[in-house]
Amino acid sequence: MCEMLVSVCQIDMWLFVVTVLVVLLTALILHAWRKQHYWQRRGVPVLPYLPLVGHTMYNMNVFKVGHLWRYEEYLKSRGERYVGTYDYLTPSLSIQDPQLIVAICIKDFDHFVDRRNMDMTGTDTEVMNDSLTNATGNHWKHIRNQLTPAFASGKMKDMFHLVQEQSTTLMSSLRQRRDANCLVNVKESFNSFTLDVIACCAFGLETNTLGGENKEFMEKAVDLFKITFKAMVKFILFLLFPKLVKFLRISLSTPALRYMEKVVRDTMVARRNGVRRGDFLDLLLDARELTKEQEGEVDPKGVKKGGLKDSTIVAQCILFILAGYDTTANTLCFAAALLARNPQCQARLRAEIAARIEGNESGKLTYQDVMECKYLDAVLSETLRMYPPAHLLERKCTKDYSVPDSDVKITQGMFVTVPVYSLHRDERYFPDPDTFLPDRFMPATKNDIPSGVYLPFGAGPRMCIAERFARMEARLALADLIMNFDLSVEPGSEELKVSKEFGILRPDPASLNLILRDAASNAAGATGAASDATGAA
Repeated sequence: MCEMLVSVCQIDMWLFVVTVLVVLLTALILHAWRKQHYWQRRGVPVLPYLPLVGHTMYNMNVFKVGHLWRYEEYLKSRGERYVGTYDYLTPSLSIQDPQLIVAICIKDFDHFVDRRNMDMTGTDTEVMNDSLTNATGNHWKHIRNQLTPAFASGKMKDMFHLVQEQSTTLMSSLRQRRDANCLVNVKESFNSFTLDVIACCAFGLETNTLGGENKEFMEKAVDLFKITFKAMVKFILFLLFPKLVKFLRISLSTPALRYMEKVVRDTMVARRNGVRRGDFLDLLLDARELTKEQEGEVDPKGVKKGGLKDSTIVAQCILFILAGYDTTANTLCFAAALLARNPQCQARLRAEIAARIEGNESGKLTYQDVMECKYLDAVLSETLRMYPPAHLLERKCTKDYSVPDSDVKITQGMFVTVPVYSLHRDERYFPDPDTFLPDRFMPATKNDIPSGVYLPFGAGPRMCIAERFARMEARLALADLIMNFDLSVEPGSEELKVSKEFGILRPDPASLNLILRDAASNAAGATGAASDATGAA
């Protein structure tokens, strides 16, 4: 009898447990279903998604390369001004209408001041709260106001000689790295070049990674971009459960990040009594000191007055690597690869640059030359159209926003995204979008491009603050490359492939054939090429 009672009790217990699990699972499914029907209830078209995870797995390249998946869906829905998406269970809105993009990023910017950020307060990476991309609200405005003068054209001109020195070293390195068939893995060289430029202009260091020196600095810079499984898990946990991560004191830092922070702080100490270099770090240090009259004061808009804290300076220097190292190197790779596949464009570009150099007593390009070479700018702009490093633009709604000419409301805290790659490949705005046509961006035609469809550096007050510097750096390296070498494609690698790695757009590693040119051949070909270029224009 007792055994029967025990058996009945055990059955009842299992039945109770199963019932509870079924109820909880049903509640979870109903909750998820309701959350993931947010847009459907409001009559907004929604991209195909997976239960519970929404579109997150697509954006993280789990099933298909993110920008290509989004492009496929864009082609199916480009008649819509916007489409609904879900970050796991959280609704967000993807904007596809150029006029609405301009409204959100520029005209109505006060509703979308912030980007997606991670509040690092109380963690071992708290210093990154002060980085320009992670800062929010008035804190961001204060930092932006202090940094903007550092990227003025006059400041860029002052730093031009530093970049030019690194570009000269890059050309020497490329000559040495060519194998017996004149093939070079240009990605490695461009990586070292952009790192040396950043180290020189942001850290005040002569790293010379192009010459094989300072391997530790190079390794740590590369490690900053490594996305391990462990790091990905931490990142997702922090996004979903930030308070739990802080309570458990889970470390978000990495040896590479700690190394870079130490390098910046050591350089700042050495710079206090050292010689000025006129670099980015000097400009930040000039903005460091607060006067007692300014300390704690705010302007009528609530933005803090005064200079920058040491932690803010450290954060911007690290951000300089995070935002400018890989992106510029990849853009140079794509540009070189496209020119190698388009010899007529290459010849026309060389003619323009040769004509500029011919008029200079120094025999070198000046800052004015680099910034005024129209076809050089067009080549770089077309490269960024075809392969924008950041293929997705994101803004966070900071106060409720009613979408013009609709009943849709974007609520505070919601994210909006812009499919940059898809817009850049839309034939309505860029005819024959898969063809490399720099003439789209020549003065006679670039004004025909509608506002809100070309966004390689973002748009509005929160666009990339270092655009002018990045363009100067890339133009100079590209000009020197074209004047020193004839570019062609490695046999068997005619197709330009994009890496499937998560993150920004990167070219798959491939070597280019670099045939060395001399001054005589440049001078001899300049006149004829210039004539061809004029005809082509």
